[in-house]
Amino acid sequence: LFVIKEGAELNFYNSLPLSVKGTLNAQGTAMDSIIFTRGGSTGTWGSIRFDGSSSSNSILNYVKVTYASDIQCLNSANVTIQNSRIQDCTEGI
Repeated sequence: LFVIKEGAELNFYNSLPLSVKGTLNAQGTAMDSIIFTRGGSTGTWGSIRFDGSSSSNSILNYVKVTYASDIQCLNSANVTIQNSRIQDCTEGI
């Protein structure tokens, strides 16, 4: 289980993905969301990639994903995404 607390900002560089093969719990609040974005002023970073049924209890709640390629749910991953914004990405989910 990996927990990201409200208000955190994660910056990714050079098309690198965030690969989740377990449980990711990223729960911000309406006033203090969690931000996944690029580290730099141009381009996109990789995907948030949930891979396998072991990531099925993952939650993205009140997160903002910007300048990413996409969010991927692969190999029976079933992820809860709510109250979140995906913008300025190459694709969505």
